[in-house]
Amino acid sequence: QHVVHRSGGRAVVAQRSSGRLAVAGLDEKYGEMRVHWACEGLSDDERAEVESIVERAEARSSLTCGICGARGDLWEHRGWLSARCTEHGAGVPDDDPANSVRFSYVRRDGRLVRIARRYLYDRDAFVEIAHPSETP
Repeated sequence: QHVVHRSGGRAVVAQRSSGRLAVAGLDEKYGEMRVHWACEGLSDDERAEVESIVERAEARSSLTCGICGARGDLWEHRGWLSARCTEHGAGVPDDDPANSVRFSYVRRDGRLVRIARRYLYDRDAFVEIAHPSETP
């Protein structure tokens, strides 16, 4: 709820355009919100902006307590991952650093390249990191 509210202000891009944007649904998987959306009539730049908004909201949700909205982390409890703050966390904190890495494809020099990125909660942004399989 807190993440959806925060992201809603960013979605104004769709309202400014002549296109249409529809959120088909929200669900949770592996402790992270998933946004299912569709659009028509958006320019490539508008579509890229919506994709960026959704991707940041999904990443932020895994670091926002699903109960109170405070800064949190993933916790594992009975085989399930949930985003919780220390007050609401049940089970054990998930220390697997791979859970905070996202892979994307970007175009560089005319080729699609797979990159690894980490979400920074305080900056609400992604930073590119060395590919985890390449780090010692």
